[in-house]
Amino acid sequence: MKAGGVYRRPSRDVRAVIKRLRAEGEELVEFDRLAGHIEVAPATLVRWARNGVGGRHLDAVKRGERWYTSYAAVARFLVQLRRGR
Repeated sequence: MKAGGVYRRPSRDVRAVIKRLRAEGEELVEFDRLAGHIEVAPATLVRWARNGVGGRHLDAVKRGERWYTSYAAVARFLVQLRRGR
């Protein structure tokens, strides 16, 4: 869905992402902080969350102007990419 030229996930998708991130008691981490630890630009994380890669999206949420995800969500995303699922 696009609103004002910006991709917006349907609210049911956002709720599902938040549920997945909290299911394992995962700590939410800001993209800027996470990017430094995994040597990926914050813009790349935003692209993975918004646009996805090969039909897969990084589980992430945007609160205000900041994006959040977890280390485990990034690991799941990368494993899915490697497996080609």
